[in-house]
Amino acid sequence: MNTDSLSVLWRLPGESQSHEASVEMISDQEWEVSIPATLGDTRIEYQIIASMGEFSNQMPWLSIGTSDPYFDGTSLGAKLQSFSIIMIIFGFMLSLQTWFSPRGVSNLVDNTNEVEETISQQNNDYWSRLIKSDENPGWLWDPVEKEWVADPDLSRGEQ
Repeated sequence: MNTDSLSVLWRLPGESQSHEASVEMISDQEWEVSIPATLGDTRIEYQIIASMGEFSNQMPWLSIGTSDPYFDGTSLGAKLQSFSIIMIIFGFMLSLQTWFSPRGVSNLVDNTNEVEETISQQNNDYWSRLIKSDENPGWLWDPVEKEWVADPDLSRGEQ
């Protein structure tokens, strides 16, 4: 109040040289001062000099600053939170699976008998093509694969 000019000096703590800040009168008895922003845990000291005609008032050095944001978290807490989110997603997907699964409708076809018949037929075809040999007792000749096969009627193909 009651000031025609205003000047602001600023400096970092421990500096002896001060810098002049940009000061602008935005309306009657209202001033805007631009001081550099601080990053991290830093302080800036500033001094205001107000003048009215020949009279000048120099205020003491004041300081302003910022500090790092407070965070009270641990890595264990972050891991537990991640695990709980994974479990929520897993539970959601499991509930979707039960929601969209067919209910009470038995569209399943049991082909067990057909598969067993096919395997039995293949086994009968295989064993029927084997030829016994008097020269090699305990062994059967497979003309398709052209190899000797142990006779299952004798133990380990020996007599």
